[in-house]
Amino acid sequence: MTESDEKHSITAGGVVVNDDSVMDAEIYTKGEKQPNQCRDPFFAVLYYIHVVAIIAVAGVLGIPSLTKNSQLKPDASKDSVEVTGIVVTAVTSAFFTFLCGIGALFLMMRFATLVIQIALILSVVLSLLVAIASFATGNIVGGCLGLFFFLMSACYAWCVWSRIPFAAANLNVGLTAVKANCGLTVVAYGLTFSAIIYSIIWSVAVAGVFTQTTVCDASGNCTGKPNAGIMFMLFLSYFWAQQVCTNTIHVTVAGTVGTWWYAPEEANSCCSQGVKESLQRATTYSFGSICFGSLLVAIIQALRQLVENARNNDDGNAILLCLAECILACIQSIVEYFNKWAFIYVGLYGYSYLEAGKNVMTLFEAKGFSTIITDDLVGNALTMICLGIGLVAGLVGIIPAAGDKTMFAGVPPGSEIFIGFLIGFIVGVVISSITLGVVASSVNTVIVCYAEGPAEFQNNHPELSQEMKEAWQKAYPELANW
Repeated sequence: MTESDEKHSITAGGVVVNDDSVMDAEIYTKGEKQPNQCRDPFFAVLYYIHVVAIIAVAGVLGIPSLTKNSQLKPDASKDSVEVTGIVVTAVTSAFFTFLCGIGALFLMMRFATLVIQIALILSVVLSLLVAIASFATGNIVGGCLGLFFFLMSACYAWCVWSRIPFAAANLNVGLTAVKANCGLTVVAYGLTFSAIIYSIIWSVAVAGVFTQTTVCDASGNCTGKPNAGIMFMLFLSYFWAQQVCTNTIHVTVAGTVGTWWYAPEEANSCCSQGVKESLQRATTYSFGSICFGSLLVAIIQALRQLVENARNNDDGNAILLCLAECILACIQSIVEYFNKWAFIYVGLYGYSYLEAGKNVMTLFEAKGFSTIITDDLVGNALTMICLGIGLVAGLVGIIPAAGDKTMFAGVPPGSEIFIGFLIGFIVGVVISSITLGVVASSVNTVIVCYAEGPAEFQNNHPELSQEMKEAWQKAYPELANW
């Protein structure tokens, strides 16, 4: 290599990359495991303070308000019947969702390429069906939008079709890592359950706040509502907690898959050392970083919710509110995209939030992965599978609703079937999204690890490495000499 060539090269994890496109890129340094110390601790403390505050509001204001309302409804027999119907339908749908989830994982491991192809075709077909349905019902604007999305989807499918084998290889590796550490799904369900508990507490707190800020007459007509500041804080609290739960799962999966990649002997069982240590780091040393990144998204989500409420209540200029919501949605997408990759580096090495984001983006730029990470073929496939499982669970939910209509005695006659389907669909989507979310995090971590440690992958998992290498060379021949 000449002196001139050396000026145009980047050394990354033992791999020398000659690429003029990275001349202006910041020099990439391979990630290193950070010392065990708390990162971004201010945001972890702030998060705990906010949780304690919500619990206090729920206890001081929420519980008394619920007790007062229950005393005004002495006859709760119909409500109890409806609750029973909801529980029976939800449990039945959850059981079949679990079975469908196992079947989906099996199919993805056996027919990864076919699954991604079908999902891509379905996304195109569905956009066309939306356009046709809109035109058929006289909705010209909706039909034109549907037609536009159909054309965009078709063009996207045509452009990325040749890259499906590489996405399938990533999916197969990600599934293999999750299968070797199936305790990750247990962790995901456990953290999701904690988020559900928090949602209940938050709902009680919101009930208390509304009781204190509204005045109701004997007829049940209420006036007054919390001001925008209080509403913003309530929305922020809810979205922050949900983001923290989701990203804690993401970071835990990233750490476990990284251990499986570099030290497979430590991450090769249900409750492996890799799973335990990754969960421990995510909930202690890296928890502040998780809270930091989650707070950024939660602020945008809370603002979007306020704008949406204002639009629904006609509180302001409709055009400006629509424009504001679109801008906030774009900003949210950008921050979520950044978080998705930054939190992988947090899980792999324990960097702080901003440092992790900077390092992973530098990695992608140095390796020429900018195009690769925008092809969310696996994500699209997982979304379609999630919706498919939701539909199956919805159909299963119809069975108990149709078999015993007294379970929904308080609803209008004839609506039991729809309610059963809706409950089943929601349960199916929520439960399957948890399992498939673990798979998505695993696949994204595989992309980062493959960019950073292909040699280690070859040494520890030679068959999977060969599969990815062949798919890589076919999908991205311009980077084949990487």
